[in-house]
Amino acid sequence: QHYFIQSNLRKVFLTMLRGLIGVGVLLILAAAYPYQPKEEVSDDPLALDEICGSGKLECAEAEDITPDGADYGLRKLSSGNWVGTALDDITDLKSSTKASFWRLFSYIRGNNADEVKIDMTVPVVYAWEVDQTSGSLIGGTMFFYLPREHQDNPPKPRDSRVFVKTFPEMDVYYRAFGGNDRSDAKYRKEFTALKTAVEDAGHSLDFHYTFTAGFTRPFWGQQRQEVMFADESKPFN
Repeated sequence: QHYFIQSNLRKVFLTMLRGLIGVGVLLILAAAYPYQPKEEVSDDPLALDEICGSGKLECAEAEDITPDGADYGLRKLSSGNWVGTALDDITDLKSSTKASFWRLFSYIRGNNADEVKIDMTVPVVYAWEVDQTSGSLIGGTMFFYLPREHQDNPPKPRDSRVFVKTFPEMDVYYRAFGGNDRSDAKYRKEFTALKTAVEDAGHSLDFHYTFTAGFTRPFWGQQRQEVMFADESKPFN
């Protein structure tokens, strides 16, 4: 299963990265972490067991299957229901990501057919779609994971721009980082490091979609952000 990356796909990858300016800043989560001044926040990512679990936040169901000694993370993401909304204008990410967040937040606060309030979960995920011929970023969608109690019968959205999507089971390669740097250069560095590490290990990536994820409230305590690719054998669709 060899994935030959032609020059236009390399352009696709770089185009997608350039579109991520400022995205991480808008991952405003309901979880409250003790505030730390920027200079005291470690560049190391907050461990998942500090975020997920009993008395904490519910995280999307996944099993970590990272090989020993790997320079990347790998998890098997279980199939599950997520609530999503497309970004309105891919050329104006700052406004579009903010609007998308509040549409999804309204859904979990009761703007759904059952009028039920739904607990916030993590991560907040962006799926970025890239045209494989032109190399242009053609779409982005923000997703919230639905808690276990709503997985079997998700409340129907009232807003026509909000929808429920069943993610397939995927093997997801990831790279986690902390700190408060949300710059384009930072995301480019992390994506490039992840891509290099995975391909050096002999694995093939799916470049039709790539993902960014936020697990923590920006600028509040130690951070965890991730960049992710799906394995070519189990793509996002």
